[in-house]
Amino acid sequence: MMSCDASIGGYIISDICPVSCGSSPQDDPTGAYAGFGGCSTVIGTFGMACDAAFGGYTVSNVCMTSCESCGGGGPDGCDLPELSISLLNNGTVLYNSTSEIIAGFEFYVEGATVNSGSGGDAAASGMFIQASGSTVLAFSLTGGTIPAGCGTLVNLDLSGDATGLSGIVVSDPNAQPIYFEYYEGGDEGGDDITDGCDLPDSETTGYLHLVADGSVLYNTPEDIGGFQFTVDGASPTSASGGDAGAIGMMINANTTQVTSAQIRCRR
Repeated sequence: MMSCDASIGGYIISDICPVSCGSSPQDDPTGAYAGFGGCSTVIGTFGMACDAAFGGYTVSNVCMTSCESCGGGGPDGCDLPELSISLLNNGTVLYNSTSEIIAGFEFYVEGATVNSGSGGDAAASGMFIQASGSTVLAFSLTGGTIPAGCGTLVNLDLSGDATGLSGIVVSDPNAQPIYFEYYEGGDEGGDDITDGCDLPDSETTGYLHLVADGSVLYNTPEDIGGFQFTVDGASPTSASGGDAGAIGMMINANTTQVTSAQIRCRR
């Protein structure tokens, strides 16, 4: 049996069989519509519907991304938790940043060598992509940014079997850091942060992380006198314990506001 990263007929199997391989679909992987100007021309200019026949093919079978005809076959950036990034086996880097605009990013690929990086929303936003060795770096020389949203960040050509991403740095248009987590996905759920000291260390920025069981982890370079945050997608009914409870903080479960205390991440 041929593997999904093998070539047949001049094409990578995962590109033409995204459902079977669990990879992200893309428009016209075989170039069937290249002579017509691509899927954007066939659909946008010629006005062909996705269920129409054109050039000897059903449009949706060629324009899988534009027609969303293979959406259930592979993972998508919008399936990720907010402010997270993930690497697929085929080198596609997915992201979810529906609350933040991205002006640049950098990360390291573990377990594989990066030959090049291209495409994705980084390229669509006019970013310069530098990818070699284990490092991927992207930024714009003209002020281009990736709008708040989700999808494919960049496509990497890799040698070897990558095990994940590390050293993730993402910045907003004001050159301020945006905390992104690496999401492994799969059957294990992708949540490998189990302790506050697993969160990034910073001399200027503190980080919070909400675990599925309701635990709120933290790492901070400064003493904490109080905090407040909003839980999206759920309503907290109570709050207790942790370092906040240990030092006698008053915890309001409705606003999650705490005052008059000093705590810091302990190692």
